[in-house]
Amino acid sequence: MPTYPYLTELRLISCNAMPLIETCSVQLQSSSFNPLFGLKHLYLTEIDLDAMPEQWMKNLKSLERLSLSGFTAIVPMIQHLQHLSAELQELRICQVDKLELWRDEGNASSKCQVPHGLKSLQKISIEFCDNLKAFPEQIFDLQSLRLFILSTVISYATDVKLKLGKIGQTLLTSQR
Repeated sequence: MPTYPYLTELRLISCNAMPLIETCSVQLQSSSFNPLFGLKHLYLTEIDLDAMPEQWMKNLKSLERLSLSGFTAIVPMIQHLQHLSAELQELRICQVDKLELWRDEGNASSKCQVPHGLKSLQKISIEFCDNLKAFPEQIFDLQSLRLFILSTVISYATDVKLKLGKIGQTLLTSQR
C-alpha cells in the first residue's frame, strides 16, 4: 500500500481509485502516522466515487482544495464530505450531471447543518452542472465564504443571485 507523506497535490484522471482508497484508509498502530499528511490539493476527474467508502476523506487532514469533475452523479456528496476532518478552503465541482451536495435527512422542521469540513470554505465554484436544481441555502450563512462562482442555467443563476448579499464577491455566469 503506497504512502506519500510529502505529496502536496494529487490529480487522478479517469483511473482506478483503489490505491487512493487504500492509502486513505490506512490505520496503523501509530495514530500520528498519516500516509497523505501533506496533501493540500486533490483533483478527481471521472473517478467512481460510488465505489469509494464513505470515510475515505477522514485522513486528509491538511486538505485545503478539493476539485471534482466529470462525474455522472454525486448524490449526495455529504456521504463523503461529512468525514472530512480538514478545514477545506476551496471546493470546485465541474461537469457533474446530477449534483446534490447535502440534504436534510432528519426532521423537516430542523435546519440542515453544513458539514464540518465545509465550515471554513472561502471559495465555492460550481461550473457546468446543467441539472443543478437546488443549492443548500445554509452555504450562504458561512462566515468565511468570500467567493461564490456559479456557471449554470440562467434561471437558477438568477434565483441564487438574490441570496448572495452576505458574500464578499460573487461571479455568476449563465449559459443558454
